[in-house]
Amino acid sequence: MPKNQETIFVEAGEKIELFKRRFSSVPMTYQFMAKSTCAKPLAGLVEIHSQQMLFSGAENIMNLKQTNEVKASLWDTFMTIYVIAGCDMEITLSKHSKTTDKSLLGLVVILVLIASMVMLFFIQNH
Repeated sequence: MPKNQETIFVEAGEKIELFKRRFSSVPMTYQFMAKSTCAKPLAGLVEIHSQQMLFSGAENIMNLKQTNEVKASLWDTFMTIYVIAGCDMEITLSKHSKTTDKSLLGLVVILVLIASMVMLFFIQNH
């Protein structure tokens, strides 16, 4: 298994929290795969609770698929993603999306450059 993945085993009827996002406005895509570990076909639900900084959020429920993707936008400051297993299953999580890591790194570099320029401006004017 690659280093950027984690596997979780879930029993039928169990509800587990897969991802929790707090105080973040970085757009992200949460990805995970599900596979039945018993004779039954894959069954279950994905429950998404999202909330914006100032406004109460919505609860979205969708059917669990083999490949699942949940997008958190700029406005989804708080988000929790749960899976409710309809059968015994194995869930493989991608710990981080590479595009998100690059975006975050770019944002940090820009903020450091802006802070450096502001500090230089104040040093030169005082």
